[in-house]
Amino acid sequence: MKEIIYILSISVLFVCQVFAQSRTLCSLPAYLSENSGLLAGANHTVWMHNDGGNAAELYQMDTTGTVLRTIMITNATNVDWEDMTKDASGNVYVGDFGNNNNNRQNLKIYKIPSPDSILSNTVQAEIISFSYPQQQNYPAQDAEKKYDAESLIFFQNQLYIFTKDRTTPHLGYTWVYRIPSQAGQYAAQLIDSFQTQQLSYVFEVTSAAVSPDGRHLVLLNALGLWLFSDFVGDDFFSAQSQFIALNNFSQKEAVGFVDAQNIYISNESSWLGGAQLATLDISVYDNTVLSSTAITASPNSYQIYPNPIDDIIHIKVLANHSSTIHCNLFDNKGMMLKKMQPQQLVQGVQHFSYPMQDLPTGMYYLRIETETETYSSKIIKL
Repeated sequence: MKEIIYILSISVLFVCQVFAQSRTLCSLPAYLSENSGLLAGANHTVWMHNDGGNAAELYQMDTTGTVLRTIMITNATNVDWEDMTKDASGNVYVGDFGNNNNNRQNLKIYKIPSPDSILSNTVQAEIISFSYPQQQNYPAQDAEKKYDAESLIFFQNQLYIFTKDRTTPHLGYTWVYRIPSQAGQYAAQLIDSFQTQQLSYVFEVTSAAVSPDGRHLVLLNALGLWLFSDFVGDDFFSAQSQFIALNNFSQKEAVGFVDAQNIYISNESSWLGGAQLATLDISVYDNTVLSSTAITASPNSYQIYPNPIDDIIHIKVLANHSSTIHCNLFDNKGMMLKKMQPQQLVQGVQHFSYPMQDLPTGMYYLRIETETETYSSKIIKL
């Protein structure tokens, strides 16, 4: 369900983080301002749906933002549609499982034939109903609010749901559940979890997609996406992984593969900007493929530790090129508090430390800049 993002900036540490620039294709029409799911359609079109409280409809759009047709699912209600996926036969699965308050007991996935093949403007869906067997209370207690979801994929004849963590205190995870892809009533099977390391639900997973060749899984959030490659079976998180930080901070809502290496990304309208559709070539992040893409830099990798900090903050840099590094500390209102001594980087691993004992307890932002890139991390002072 739609939510307005009020937190302005946050980054976390990943095993590997790179920076990329998506290419905007078009602005979306006003009635797709609350879009929350997308799929690539035939003839360079896109199928989209809106989130909760809107019509139970799919919209086919070209990449200029012109809506070509609408299909209504006649036996469905859009309680809180959050994502959709498709199987190899083109069947589409629409996830009505948004659950902000963790109180729903009517979670559903609607299955319809390929919308490209539907000749009329209406269709009736098969219904897949499910529950989370681990949930004992409705609504769940704050520390157990693990049962919202905005992300769905079809993989190896099964459906996989990636939850959105709303726990307080915040744990920073997505939990993965598996259910059959046939109509019926199921208890979702918890199979794995992934530590996103996010400090707020605002930055948790909002959409998921798997590539047509089954090699890549992407999980989207407001800052960018996690890319998992060459996993074995559905052991997604033991695979090679990296976080691709995108060039804009927006309310990103949906992701879908166009082909084996290109993805669509959409955001909904908010105070951060209007609803748009963008594209990104992920092949540059595949170690087995070399191609060109719009990368802002050949990025270094940074590790900030400990976090929370006490008296000293340490910065570990794996530098891919020689440059000068500038580190500045800001408060949560954006005011610069410390301008630290610049350091010279050479290719390889280097360590820097800065005293922080004069800072009061609170939340801060460390910004690291070189000639070609900027990296930010939210840090907590104890």
